[in-house]
Amino acid sequence: PPPPLLADASEANNTLETATLLGSLDSFYLLSDQSIHTTTDEDWFKFETADWGTIYDSLAIGFVHQRGDLALELYIEYAGEIDFVNYSDSWSDLEQISLDGLPPATYYARVLGYGETNPQYWLGIQPPGIDADYFEPNDETFRNLGSLRGQKVDSSLTIHSSTDVDWYQFDTRATGGAGHYVHIDFDH
Repeated sequence: PPPPLLADASEANNTLETATLLGSLDSFYLLSDQSIHTTTDEDWFKFETADWGTIYDSLAIGFVHQRGDLALELYIEYAGEIDFVNYSDSWSDLEQISLDGLPPATYYARVLGYGETNPQYWLGIQPPGIDADYFEPNDETFRNLGSLRGQKVDSSLTIHSSTDVDWYQFDTRATGGAGHYVHIDFDH
């Protein structure tokens, strides 16, 4: 018989209560060299997000399907309760769950083999995160926009953290009147 598979460095994370703590994530996270080393093994991971998920955010595992089929499940902790969110179980080498529309919260990822083993997989998380815009740093000093004439629209500006404040300075060429304004538009 083949030699037994080895437990990965994240063991013992076989239950929600013993989940591997990944912390608060705000940039891509990759954990490689994981395994489902016995037919009853399952791996749990706990992570937090700080913003609402978008279409670019996801949770995924990658592995060689022919070495053992794996599935991925996602759970959310809300008001002290743990609720199932979604799962991915296909015939490919990648299982992926979108985080689009999910609130900032604590999440649990569960990787299992439904009675199969797999000697190696990776876990990847692209969490929601807001990058600083190209005017940063403008938290304490004004970013000078110069002399404005006509309408100026910029749709790539962000408030990228809970402490971010953006200041701007501009000059006008004439006295303001009806129909002249400063306006911001955002998704509340």
